[in-house]
Amino acid sequence: MTIARGTWGVAVHPARGQTVLGDRGLVTARPDGILAVVADGLGHGAEAGRAAEIAIQSAGEQPGSTLVEILERCHARLQETRGAAISLAAWNDRERTLSWLGVGNVEGVALRAGAPSAPPLPRLLLRGGVVGDKMPPLHSETVAMPDGGVLVLATDGIATGFEKEVDVGRDPQAIADSVLARCWRGIDDALVLVARLRARER
Repeated sequence: MTIARGTWGVAVHPARGQTVLGDRGLVTARPDGILAVVADGLGHGAEAGRAAEIAIQSAGEQPGSTLVEILERCHARLQETRGAAISLAAWNDRERTLSWLGVGNVEGVALRAGAPSAPPLPRLLLRGGVVGDKMPPLHSETVAMPDGGVLVLATDGIATGFEKEVDVGRDPQAIADSVLARCWRGIDDALVLVARLRARER
């Protein structure tokens, strides 16, 4: 899939024995770049999916807001649900920076363009809590992100260390499919979102 100043792909699989996915992902435009969101509704099934869908809809309403404001809006909307783990990442294509914020266990990693062995940028620092229930103090972090780098967000149905063996030169959808095939744990819903981050032409 293509969006202004980036391409992205998503791969999903419900937990074994489940037919409804409780995870959702979104990539949408911001005035200064793009916003990527992944939400993992607590548990499995329809109610988990409902919580994740509300989170994604809430995040997409005003994507130009700060990440803290977006997560606070999600928290308010999820009060009457079982809650969700949510991670957000905002790519600023003019400054070539990536700001991110996560509550719960949706992991995030940024990979540099170039050789597959290129060292990764710092991982997303996850804060304990549940969006819609118990929220920790919120502070987004910002890291320098080279043009053409790759952002990967993955729910806890994907094994930790999923970024190993990722070929950042491949299409985002191919990367997402590969991570899912290699790292799906089977015991939980899984979603992998991959976005290639491009700076605008000057």
